[in-house]
Amino acid sequence: MKIAILGFARDGQAAYHHWNTPDNQITICDQDTKIKLPSGASSQLGTDYLKNLGQFDLLVRSAGLPPHLIAEANPKSPDILSKVTG
Repeated sequence: MKIAILGFARDGQAAYHHWNTPDNQITICDQDTKIKLPSGASSQLGTDYLKNLGQFDLLVRSAGLPPHLIAEANPKSPDILSKVTG
């Protein structure tokens, strides 16, 4: 499964450890370009970190990220919020 972890502070790091299995492809998405990433982790960092999320099967949202920002950043994916979990 292709999974995007949205935000990589405490919640995101816990989500990474939970979902990081051989069957999953994890991408860490965060606006901070200087965060320390786990070795070998894919990332989408910077101001556009919420764009192009339609490619993922599951979006794991950190608690501080309002869902409407995800929807606004992905106007071509009207069902994007159906992929979001917390």
